[in-house]
Amino acid sequence: MKKSILPKRLQKKVHDVPRTGMDWSCVRVILKNGKVFRKVLIVNDSEISDVYGYKGIPFKVSDIKDVIVTHTKDYPKDFKGFV
Repeated sequence: MKKSILPKRLQKKVHDVPRTGMDWSCVRVILKNGKVFRKVLIVNDSEISDVYGYKGIPFKVSDIKDVIVTHTKDYPKDFKGFV
């Protein structure tokens, strides 16, 4: 399975702020078409690991316009980890 790696300009943006946890950050991904994914897990400042509520990555890296590090941890009480 091919890894989903952020473009270098977005890797730098994630890298330049403190991480949410050890080696990972929670970000909001904004696509070029305006669609937003609010709970996206980025590991090592570069790889899209999981998107909360989805199996797999529901968008192409080439469709990403921007990322915003949110450090979101407000998951439902029954949350057992990313899918």
